[in-house]
Amino acid sequence: MLCSALPPLFPQGLIDPKRVGIIGFSRTGWHVEFDLAHSTVHFAAATATDNVQFSMGEYWLNHDPESLRLWDSMYGGPPYGATLKNWLDYSVSFNLDKIHTPLLMEVMGYGDLDDTPGKIPAGLADAYEVFTGLNRLRRPVEMYYYPEDVHQPNHPSARLATLQ
Repeated sequence: MLCSALPPLFPQGLIDPKRVGIIGFSRTGWHVEFDLAHSTVHFAAATATDNVQFSMGEYWLNHDPESLRLWDSMYGGPPYGATLKNWLDYSVSFNLDKIHTPLLMEVMGYGDLDDTPGKIPAGLADAYEVFTGLNRLRRPVEMYYYPEDVHQPNHPSARLATLQ
């Protein structure tokens, strides 16, 4: 991963280790969250936008056979039995306490508004696991939800908000 390429550049003065940030969109957002929990590199800031998290919550929320196969392939099996240790070691769900970097999370709503009583859009529900966990740990995290946008912010107001 990128993180292994950074440390050799620090002593050469090519990169200021106190000013390195990391950003991920879609699948690479998972890499950002994974690196925040598992890398020896300390990042100054991070952004993960509309990403899969391969989290415990997503595993249970997205319980269709194709999703379950994908999650099982990530961790070698389900989050119980012989493969539980893999989940505990590698899933961001169980490693939130290792994240100290300020994280900006951006979630797209795919047209699902967040105003139906008792209903939380699936993408937003998936992101709440990391967001709530980091909040409870008093870690710096913000989450922005763009209900009208699909996989990337297209509305001018959302595009402007994500750039700021």
